[in-house]
Amino acid sequence: MTGDGTVTLGSESASIHEGDVIPVRLNETRTLKNIGSKPLEFLVVGVAKDMSAKDALMAVPPYRRAARH
Repeated sequence: MTGDGTVTLGSESASIHEGDVIPVRLNETRTLKNIGSKPLEFLVVGVAKDMSAKDALMAVPPYRRAARH
């Protein structure tokens, strides 16, 4: 990650800076906001512990996933 910003996971917010790592659970609400003068850049890496559960979730369109909760 490069840049400076804030991350909100659920109801918690924190400052983020170059080199930080942010673990996010599947379906967890998150928001990233750039607060620096440079672009906020990050890499998303996904790891599936249960591939069949992930496939089932990904088969549901995103707008319908939000309605399930």
